[in-house]
Amino acid sequence: MESALLSPGHSTYINPSFNLECGCVFETRMAVTEGGKVMSAVLVIDDEKQVLDLLKTALTLHGYRVEVAADGREGITKFDRRAYDIVITDVRMPGLDGISVVHHIRDSAKGATPVMGISGTPWHLENAQFDVVLEKPFSIKALVEHLAILGDRTEDSCPK
Repeated sequence: MESALLSPGHSTYINPSFNLECGCVFETRMAVTEGGKVMSAVLVIDDEKQVLDLLKTALTLHGYRVEVAADGREGITKFDRRAYDIVITDVRMPGLDGISVVHHIRDSAKGATPVMGISGTPWHLENAQFDVVLEKPFSIKALVEHLAILGDRTEDSCPK
């Protein structure tokens, strides 16, 4: 098992996972605190820098390991290169929007990854493939509660 220091009190462990369904090997990097708690890896995709900064800071303070992407294309690239426990994406972005992101995820070998959409018009997304959609504006408390629920649903599942 390989370990690298993230910050005081945190280590990262590389855990290769084999998926029998597709025959793929995925590398999962798990951040672990000194107390042994595994931190979920979250990818946040949004075209507004202030939103990215706010969500990264808030989720990090709540014990999540967060990576950010400034648009849908960058988000898909990051998603394809590594495993995330949950993806949060803005729905309306220039270029590749959140609907395109969720379709890409669902069509990938990691299609079971939970995806949370954030939108000012969630009623337009009734048939979208998001696991949950949070209406803007939302509280950090509501965001964290939804992440906890999505995380509990995926604890024992493996990617498609």
